[in-house]
Amino acid sequence: MSRSRSRSTSVDFGQKSDRHSSIFSKSIFASKLCRGDAIAAQIDTRALKSVSNLSEKHGVRGNISLQQQPMREMEGSESGELVMEVESLKKMVASARDESKAKDRKMANLEAELGRMRQGEADKDASLGQLMKELRELREKETKIHDLERELERKTMAESSMARQLDSAMFELEESKIEIASLHEKIDGLEDLCNRISKEVKENEEVRSLKSKVLKAQEGEMRAVSKAESLAEEMEVLKGEWKFAMEGEDKSSKAMDDLAMALKEVAMESNKAKMELSAKEAEVERMKKELVEAKQEVEVYRTTADRLRAETEETLFAWNAKEIGFMSCIKRAEEERALAQIESHKSAESLKAAENMTRSAREETYKLRDILKQAINESNAAKAASGIARDENSLLKDCLAEKEEAVHFITRENERLRISEAASQEHVKQLKRMLTMTSAEIKIDDKDEIGLVMFTDRRHDEDEDEGEDRKFSFDLDDLKFMNEDEDEDEDPEKDEALKGSIFDTSVETPKAEARTPKATLFRLKSAKSTSTSSPPGDEHMSGGEDGHDEGEGDKQHGHRRSKTMFQRVGGLLTIRKSFHRKEPSIEQKTTPSQTQQPSHD
Repeated sequence: MSRSRSRSTSVDFGQKSDRHSSIFSKSIFASKLCRGDAIAAQIDTRALKSVSNLSEKHGVRGNISLQQQPMREMEGSESGELVMEVESLKKMVASARDESKAKDRKMANLEAELGRMRQGEADKDASLGQLMKELRELREKETKIHDLERELERKTMAESSMARQLDSAMFELEESKIEIASLHEKIDGLEDLCNRISKEVKENEEVRSLKSKVLKAQEGEMRAVSKAESLAEEMEVLKGEWKFAMEGEDKSSKAMDDLAMALKEVAMESNKAKMELSAKEAEVERMKKELVEAKQEVEVYRTTADRLRAETEETLFAWNAKEIGFMSCIKRAEEERALAQIESHKSAESLKAAENMTRSAREETYKLRDILKQAINESNAAKAASGIARDENSLLKDCLAEKEEAVHFITRENERLRISEAASQEHVKQLKRMLTMTSAEIKIDDKDEIGLVMFTDRRHDEDEDEGEDRKFSFDLDDLKFMNEDEDEDEDPEKDEALKGSIFDTSVETPKAEARTPKATLFRLKSAKSTSTSSPPGDEHMSGGEDGHDEGEGDKQHGHRRSKTMFQRVGGLLTIRKSFHRKEPSIEQKTTPSQTQQPSHD
C-alpha cells in the first residue's frame, strides 16, 4: 500500500506545475524510507523537524512564498533532474533488493552445504567404525598366530624328546657292542683254556663240557652279532626318521620366520592405520570446529536479517504515520525551496552513503563467495580423503585374505607334522616291543642251556675239585643280556642245582688277561671263520674218538637251536619290513587293542 501511494503521488506531481518539485522530492525520500534505508530514515527525521517548524511559522512563510513565485520557473529544470535522480535511486533500491534476495539464496545454499558436511561427517564416522572393526579382527588374528606359535614350540619340544630317545637307543647299542666285545674276550679265554686242558688231559669229560660250553658261547656270540646287526639296522632307520624330523623342524622354523615377517607387516599396517585414524580424527575435529564457526556465522546472519526485518516494519509503520502529515503539508510546501536545496544536498550525501552501502554489500557478497569456494574445496578434499580411505580399506582386506591363506597352510603343515610324530612314536613302541620279545627269547634259551649242563665226575679229591672249580669257573655277570630286575626273577631251584658247578656265580673266577686290540680282532676273525667253515661237530671229532656218540647228540641239539634262532631272527626282520610298509597308514588303522599293548608291556 505504501509503495502504491508513493507512486501515485509521484505521478500527480509530474502532472502538476513545477512548484510542487520540492514536495515530490520529499515523497521520494519517504519511499526510500518505506524500503528500509537507514540513512534515508535519518534524513526523513530531519525533514519532519523542518515540517514542524513550518507549521509554527506559517504566516511568515506565506509572505515568502508570494515573493518566490518568479523563482519557481527557474527551478523547473532542476526538478527534472531530481526526477531522474529519483528514478536512479529506485533502480538502486531494486538492485539492493535483488542483492538481499541473492544473499538469502546464498544463506540457503550455505545451510545446504552445512547439511552435506554433516552427512560427510556421518560417513566419516561410519568409515571410522569399520576401521575399528577391522583393527579388532587384526588383533584377534594376532592372538591366533600367538597360539600357533605356542603349538609349534610344543612340537619342537616333542621333537627334542624324540632326539633324546634316539640318543638313548644309541647308548644302548654301544653298550651291546661293549658286551659283545667282552663276550669275544671271554670266548678267547675259554679257547685258550680248552687248548691247555686238551694238552694236559685229553680224556677228561670236563674237556667235553668245556667244548660244549665253547660251542654255546659261539652260538651266543652269533646271536649277539645278529642282535647287533638288527640294532644297527634299527639305528639306521631311527637316523632316517631323525633326519626326517629335523627336516620337518627346519620347515617349521621357516614357517615361523614367515609368520614373524607377516606379524611385522601386520604391525606396520596396524601402525599406519592408527596414524591415519589419528590424522582423520584431527581432521574431523577441525571440521567440527569449522562447522561450529559456520553455525555461529549463520546465526549472526539470521539475527541481522531479523533485526533488519524488524527495522523495516518499524519504518513502514512510521512512514504510514508520516505520509498523512506529508499529504496535509503538500499545499504548504511551496515555501520551502531553500530548504529543498539543502535537502537536495542531503540527498546527494545520502546517495553517496547508499553507494557506500552498496559497495560494502558487494564486498560482503565477494567475501561470502570466497567462503563458499573454501567450503566447496574442503568438501572436495573430504571426498578425496574418503576415496583414499576406501582404497586403503580394500588393500587391508586383500592383505587379510592373504594372511588367512598363510595361516591355513601353516595349520595343514602342523597337522602333517602331528601325523608323522604319531607314526614315529608308534614305530618306536613297536621297536621296544621287538627288543623286549627278543631279549625274553634269548633269556629263555640261555636258561634252558644252563639247565642241561650237570656235573658228571665227582671221583677226585675235594682239594682237586676246589682247584679245578676255581680254574674253570667264570663270572656269569658278564653274560647277562637283560637287566638285573629280570635276573632276580629266575627260579631259585635252578640256582641250588647249579651250586658248586662251573656255572655257579657265587664262586670267584680269575679274570682274563688284558689283550691288545689286534689280538682280539684276530681271534674274532678266526672264530667267525671256524664257525662258518667247519660245522660244530668237527671240534667234537678232533676232541677224540671216545666222545663221538655224545658229541653227535650235542651237535644235533646245537643245530636245532641255531636253526630256530635264525628262524626267529628272520621272522623279526619280516615283521620290521611289514611295519615299514604299513607305517603311513598307522594312524588311520590303529585299534584300541594296539593302543593298549604298550601299557601291558
